Amino acid sequence: PCGETPDPPGGTRGPAANGTGKAALEIFKAYESFSEAEKDKVFVAMQAYLFRPNQALIQEFVRRQKESNFDEWSDDPLVCVHVRRGDKINDGYRYFATWEYADAIAKWAAASAPCASGKPTRVAVYIASDTASAKGQLQKLMEPLEVGSCRFRFIGPENTVTQVVGDTHNFEQAGIIRPMADKISRLQGDQARDAVFDILFDIFMLSRADLLVGTISSQVGRTAAMLRVGVGYRSDRHSLPIAMDWVQNHGQRSGLDHWLNHFVPTPRLEGWIAPPGGKVTVRGPDFPPSRELENLVCMMQADPSRRRETVDLTSLTGNLPERLFRMAGALAEALQRGAAATFAGHLLNISDTTQCRDEVGSQEFQHNGTYRCHFQQEHECSPAPAASSRFPTAAAQDAALKAALQAPDGRARVLRAALAFVTRSSMILESRFLSIAFLENIPEEALGLRPDFGRGADLIGVQVPSSAVNASEPEPGLEAYAAAVRRWAAASESTSPELCYVFVASDGSEPFKRLGSLLNKQEHGRCRFQVVGYFHHWHAESLHSPDGYKGYLKDGRAFYAAQGMLFDLQVLSRAGGLVGQRTSPLASAAVELRLGLAPLAPSSPALAMDSKAKRGGEATPWELPRVWSTALLPEAPP
Repeated sequence: PCGETPDPPGGTRGPAANGTGKAALEIFKAYESFSEAEKDKVFVAMQAYLFRPNQALIQEFVRRQKESNFDEWSDDPLVCVHVRRGDKINDGYRYFATWEYADAIAKWAAASAPCASGKPTRVAVYIASDTASAKGQLQKLMEPLEVGSCRFRFIGPENTVTQVVGDTHNFEQAGIIRPMADKISRLQGDQARDAVFDILFDIFMLSRADLLVGTISSQVGRTAAMLRVGVGYRSDRHSLPIAMDWVQNHGQRSGLDHWLNHFVPTPRLEGWIAPPGGKVTVRGPDFPPSRELENLVCMMQADPSRRRETVDLTSLTGNLPERLFRMAGALAEALQRGAAATFAGHLLNISDTTQCRDEVGSQEFQHNGTYRCHFQQEHECSPAPAASSRFPTAAAQDAALKAALQAPDGRARVLRAALAFVTRSSMILESRFLSIAFLENIPEEALGLRPDFGRGADLIGVQVPSSAVNASEPEPGLEAYAAAVRRWAAASESTSPELCYVFVASDGSEPFKRLGSLLNKQEHGRCRFQVVGYFHHWHAESLHSPDGYKGYLKDGRAFYAAQGMLFDLQVLSRAGGLVGQRTSPLASAAVELRLGLAPLAPSSPALAMDSKAKRGGEATPWELPRVWSTALLPEAPP
């Protein structure tokens, strides 16, 4: 039957045909003779016709809405967010962090009529995702937030079949994660039925949103967006759907201007727009106010009135961690001379790669180098407002830097602040870090990518060489590392065990496996341990190889090896505790960066496992090695 369809019982108004279904069937007979614009309209009508839930599915939708505490008849705004993870993060698509979704929602709310009305309003936010963690992460960020007269409450299913399946990463022989469709197709019986209901309910809710936030690379999001056009439910309240990957796909043949085949229209028909601009409401400044020196470096680098000195990255020596520190030294020296530093050239062979050429563009690659392949633009920075008011002029900034250098341990502190600045991850690298963290079940907040989004207090970083697997004295074995981790956990006064992550960074996978057998699910002090690390992915072997560490790899392998080492550095430097060897350039760089990032990283001292640092067989507090002495600032002239 294709006539007018009444509202179904239970308050859930299904996307009824409303006369369009019959018309679509009639019009479709003459489809080939239509113009492209007419074909688009026919496709929208056909989509609405095909997605008409029968009575059994309507009843299932009603049941799920009640479980989600959703009131179909409420006048409160409904925001639906599709957070796609799973195999999507492993096949060339950018990973969007939860704070990016939160930022898009908050900016929309700031410009929306309900939130500007002055009337207290509760915005219902429905989370559709193939991972169980997405709802809790967004809820943590946005429930304390107040935008205009709006507050946010979160609804949506938890631990559905599709989420459980999506969170179970099945790494194949080539390291490829099975696509979601392949995983679902393997389910049977009740699980298969529930998985279908999960997906259909998500599409249904997304299609009824006042605001839909998703990606145009996802067919779930596109289907929902097209149903919004075809069905027109509460269309007077619709905001255009926000595509998080607008920048990635806009104007590209693989994105907005490409038809999947001769029949499926371009996403332009669905009305997708870029995430809104305006004042940032969720993300904070590059550095929190407490990190005054980093904010000072940030302001001096971003000052367009300063003379700029070029630092040739190809002239720097040493392995990757050492070169990062020498970059920081060159920056600090330029600032001391009243200039700002511009980085040119390539870092080893890790950025002189095809991948970096593609990332930054051929012209940038040839003329300016590839610093920005991995790191943020060196002259763009958002300081904390308090810092801007304290150092409003270049003269004030220069005076503050001079005072900092003359303070006790001032030169080392300035150098650490410069290291924190030069290692700010680019958007591309952040996306890669988040993808790795998702694959390896490492919480987003452990990465410390946003100062206001969690701390690393419940994660301890362990840098251990593969030689420790079969080590004997004086080289510490893995049992000694495990004992150091237990001592870190026992140092807390808390007696209630909570989940603590043990992040293992190594040049081989065996330490990860052995430490897992020693610590996983064990309780000690305040911790119940879960060992994690970057070892499952298909680039892991080249990434953690000694050759990769020394910089001998070429092109693609070098590119991914660099990202892996930078990922290890990112997590180790943000960890609540740190265990490693002073002779390791990676661990030493993490120690220095960790001190520069304080108080973002908790103050638990790093422990050195080197035999020379041991007393009575126990790890001792790290005595800061001066392995970077050639990069330290020269004495200030009289």
